[in-house]
Amino acid sequence: MDRAERRSRTRTFIDSQLRIARRSGSQKTLVAQPGRLKKQHAMDCGQPQCAMCGNPRKAGHKNPETMQELRSLDRLTAGLNDVFAGENDAVPA
Repeated sequence: MDRAERRSRTRTFIDSQLRIARRSGSQKTLVAQPGRLKKQHAMDCGQPQCAMCGNPRKAGHKNPETMQELRSLDRLTAGLNDVFAGENDAVPA
């Protein structure tokens, strides 16, 4: 990769992160200083203990599962509750 291609990719990455920052409206410093977005994502707060940004397996959170794993477990338990709730109604007491 030559220098021109690297600079082009960096500029494209900064532009896409700027679009994200403008849509969220909460990152006014990033919009004013776009050079910060070379190495920092627009929605990353930078705090490793944050529940959304940090890695729970490395940071020592209460739950070692990620947010995505917690959501999938909630959907699974809700689906199983729906399935087994229907079976209890069919059996006469």
